[in-house]
Amino acid sequence: MPRMLPTRPDPDSPDSEKRVFKALERELPDDWVCIHARRFVLPATDVHSVKEGEIDFIVLHPKRGYVCLEVKGGRIERDENKAWYSTDRHGKRHSIKDPGRQAQNACRSIGNYLRGRIQGPPLHYSWGVVFPDITVESDLGPALPRGIIVDRNDMGSVAQQIEGLLDTYDAPVKEIPRNVKEAFVSALAPTFSLVPLLRERLDEEAAELVRLTEEQKNALDYCQENRRVAVQGGAGTGKTILAMEKARRLVEEGKSVLFLCFNIPLADSLREAAEGFTAMHFHRLCEEMAAEAGLDWDVPKDKDKEQAFWADEAPELLLKGLELKQEKRYDAVIIDEGQDFKLHWWAAVEELLADKDSSHLYVFHDPNQDIYDGELSSDLGLTRINLTWNCRNTVRIAEYCSDLLKQDSVTKAEAPPGIPVKEERVTGGDQMVEAVRKLLHHYINEEGISPERIVILTGRSLKRSPVYQAGKLGNHELVRLGNKKKPNSVLIETLHRFKGLESDIAIVCDIDRSSERFDPKILYVAASRAKHVLAVIEYEVAEDAGASPQDKAAVA
Repeated sequence: MPRMLPTRPDPDSPDSEKRVFKALERELPDDWVCIHARRFVLPATDVHSVKEGEIDFIVLHPKRGYVCLEVKGGRIERDENKAWYSTDRHGKRHSIKDPGRQAQNACRSIGNYLRGRIQGPPLHYSWGVVFPDITVESDLGPALPRGIIVDRNDMGSVAQQIEGLLDTYDAPVKEIPRNVKEAFVSALAPTFSLVPLLRERLDEEAAELVRLTEEQKNALDYCQENRRVAVQGGAGTGKTILAMEKARRLVEEGKSVLFLCFNIPLADSLREAAEGFTAMHFHRLCEEMAAEAGLDWDVPKDKDKEQAFWADEAPELLLKGLELKQEKRYDAVIIDEGQDFKLHWWAAVEELLADKDSSHLYVFHDPNQDIYDGELSSDLGLTRINLTWNCRNTVRIAEYCSDLLKQDSVTKAEAPPGIPVKEERVTGGDQMVEAVRKLLHHYINEEGISPERIVILTGRSLKRSPVYQAGKLGNHELVRLGNKKKPNSVLIETLHRFKGLESDIAIVCDIDRSSERFDPKILYVAASRAKHVLAVIEYEVAEDAGASPQDKAAVA
């Protein structure tokens, strides 16, 4: 049996071609090659145009060259105007192209195409036509002699008929080198797998993720009608986007607006994007107010005392400062990541409002990201609304994050599915470093991703992270938020400090589910930072991967 490419005829092929396919498959010797249904678009004589064509079969004889065969089924006619017709088994008449001219033109075009693609002298080529449903007794005129026709009676000896066709064209008899045969097949029937670069895929997915949902629009409308609202939503539901938009709208109304959050890097990001309003993290506000009021600001060096200072003394200094500086009030206060605020901080937030009855207070929060034991005060008089649709993450990342908390994922119907979340397990620090290095190499060098679109998030303090301690992975220097980045550097940060931010690609490392201090919320926070691509590398054996109190304090 010859090498048939493809191994089966296309289901949409005409019955006549399917019967010829079976005959060639049955009759041709093992060392022959038969290519079925080859369509081509080749350069024409005019360099600015192309020539389209199609040939039903290309048969490569191992010693003589190749033959292009055009198949025409049914009853065949040619009238006095040289117009060709076929009549099918249902009696329907069809206008067809001249089969001889089709085969001849295809053969010449393919011959030109192969030049330069096959080393050595050009292969000899011939052409013919196949009429599987009729008997041809003699020549069909000078343009179609009987010797280049395969009719229904030849179907049982089609190899012999093709040999005769090659004789008609004086084809030589000389073994074709193996490398030439392989080049012939590669040129005319190549196999390939075309996968878009991840870089291109991310850009396409981004357009689907940024559009506001109807739910988000309704939330903005609700905040327009109500002065005190708590907007609750999971990671990726657009809380920060809505909070920023609400702040801009209030500024347009002539309101003075203060935008607060807990995390320093998130505050830095918000401040860069702020349009007419003040954005800062809570403890920075405490420090500034203490300074303006002339109050002592002395952060203890002892770690335990420092934690107590940030939790209790700093907000007390804010309250005292507000008592002394009555003019430091705002028409509207917006809190993002409100679940990070401790219960007793809300009294200070309330004091920031210029008028308790007419001022605006909006709190955006996610209880699932409460990793600092925060709590929303019921005394604020906030009306609660919910956001449910994930608009940041691809479907696969959203499902992974929801599974961590045993919840259902809710994504938009048009949300891109994204690529599967990569999960990998290693047995030690060296393997952890190598796993991250390989991922960076793949994303940057193989997929063409810019390093600035990637973040490495560690579940440990940076002092205890083997990845951070490596300092450099391949050609990529690791830098923290706020440090000056070099062209090829990659951002690395604790998942606590990156909370509230996002990245196209997140590599989450130094995770140990077997640790007593492992909390699914921690991994949920980290994993949900990834918009398009997520990789999670965990330890197989017990590793103390929990974040230390000092690490948590670093964000403040």
